[in-house]
Amino acid sequence: MGSEMCIRDRKYIEGAKALISEKGLDGGVSGHTHIPANKTYGSGEHYLNVGFPVKHKQFLAFENEQYEFLCIE
Repeated sequence: MGSEMCIRDRKYIEGAKALISEKGLDGGVSGHTHIPANKTYGSGEHYLNVGFPVKHKQFLAFENEQYEFLCIE
């Protein structure tokens, strides 16, 4: 089952990446896969994922078009 999870997660991330590009967005924020990510693609689009809050203890804060991963603890 572990390898299936990896395939599913990769498909989700690739889908998010395609949607960001297709819609002409600067980036996207997700929590679906529960895997922390801060990735830049293509011409600078960002994919952010805080992971699973109970486990990774972080969240994203946005201010003035800037973001920062902050620790909950």
